[in-house]
Amino acid sequence: TYSGSCKCSTIKIEMQGEPDMLGLCHC
Repeated sequence: TYSGSCKCSTIKIEMQGEPDMLGLCHC
């Protein structure tokens, strides 16, 4: 675990024909 820092992973997924970015952040 990181103190005061968050690890985020960006996953690009196509929804409704438009590209959306789903961000998963772990603090």
